[in-house]
Amino acid sequence: MIAEDKRWMQVRDDYYHYLKEQGLRKLHGNEHEGYFNNRGAIINRLPWEHNVDRFVGREACRFIENYGGDGPFAMMVGFPGPHCPYDPASDFPENFNPEDMPEAVPEVVGDTPKLRQQNIDGTKRHWNGVDYTEFNDSHKQKIRAHYAGLVKHINHEVGAIIDALRQQGLLDNTVIIFSTDHADYLGDHNLIGKASFYKSAWKIPLLARISGSVPGQVCNDLVDLWDVTATMLSTAGVDIPKHMDSRPLPGLGLMGDSPRERIIGMLTDGWCNFDGEWKLAKYATGESVLRTRSRYCATHLIG
Repeated sequence: MIAEDKRWMQVRDDYYHYLKEQGLRKLHGNEHEGYFNNRGAIINRLPWEHNVDRFVGREACRFIENYGGDGPFAMMVGFPGPHCPYDPASDFPENFNPEDMPEAVPEVVGDTPKLRQQNIDGTKRHWNGVDYTEFNDSHKQKIRAHYAGLVKHINHEVGAIIDALRQQGLLDNTVIIFSTDHADYLGDHNLIGKASFYKSAWKIPLLARISGSVPGQVCNDLVDLWDVTATMLSTAGVDIPKHMDSRPLPGLGLMGDSPRERIIGMLTDGWCNFDGEWKLAKYATGESVLRTRSRYCATHLIG
């Protein structure tokens, strides 16, 4: 089953056909009240039952119930949320108050002004259309509250998937890894979205549940998202190809696990080198930033 993210209305995936059968269709954020004024923070016009994250979670549960007992299986469950637009369902059981949200990390004046302008220009394009030139605290708090609602959507669906595994007697024999491809600034550094190397977009959740491992452990070692590949191969008893830059996640008791000495990040318009303490990022804008984790607000422009 395929449900493309919330920005590409033209993709006729399984979710498109599902909505069509219900007499509904995908809706762009700009078809919702307050989309531009609230900087993309809206209430989705589709009811929760037809929400894209609900669709993905429901189909994952259906697969487990129908085929989980047939033999070993692998699933990748990709939720489109909590990506922008920040559009929780109105009938979801819990909403969040903007006043209760943590404040955004302030922008350091003169830090990366070209990066900020690039961020503004990118979101003005047709896929989004929102102008973040004026981006005040009220906008940021509202976006954060809506984002929290979207996270709650996914928490609900992950719980349903775990319940489905438990009901089928599969939970104790299933490897579960939960992560994502990027985070979101939500106003930190006066930015929105992703596509640069500040911590707010760089650091992502990574949870792993493997039979026999000690629950509740926290590992602070450096890891990369592609280490998930080696972890899955290792748990399946498959040798990791020597050419593959991937290693089992540390702390799970898997053969060959080891922390990384540094993380290298690459974008189309920049790169980053992080050793756990110091982070050097260089962008196509000509701006470079050297930052130490122990002094998060200390920034130095180089060259």
